[in-house]
Amino acid sequence: MGVWIKMINHTDVKKAIYEYEDKTIQNLNEVLSYDFPPETDTVLFEVHSGGYGVFGISITPMTKGEEMGYDSIETLLRKTHFEIDLEQFLDLDNDKPYDEKYMDKLGNLKKIVFNLIIPFFSECFHKARYIPPHIQFYIRTHESDDVFNLQNKTWVEIEDLYE
Repeated sequence: MGVWIKMINHTDVKKAIYEYEDKTIQNLNEVLSYDFPPETDTVLFEVHSGGYGVFGISITPMTKGEEMGYDSIETLLRKTHFEIDLEQFLDLDNDKPYDEKYMDKLGNLKKIVFNLIIPFFSECFHKARYIPPHIQFYIRTHESDDVFNLQNKTWVEIEDLYE
């Protein structure tokens, strides 16, 4: 007999993500008003899934397809923190982290979050006060080769950006 896993409800996860809307917009306003080095032509947001149901979004400034290094945005990184905590969808009281049941639940949660996070982040991006015209902003999930252009709401392969 297999292990029974309670399904994670897509609608409940979406509601939980949208509880972070105001904080995400506030952080985006910080990012979009930040004085990036003049050679910055791209900022890449990347969604990472950590253990225990916590999802973070990193910020990488780029120029001509190359990462610029985080020292150029050190003050920004100290002020902003994109994190969505969804541990309530994992039963940490009864599941042992990293056993089969826990990993199945975490995998299911990751699939749901990765389907919801790009549209959510895009909505927040467009509610922000100011979008600098000289920088392109993209987001992707950590495991994806495609990036979503937040300004014109299109998917592109990351290699196509600098050909």
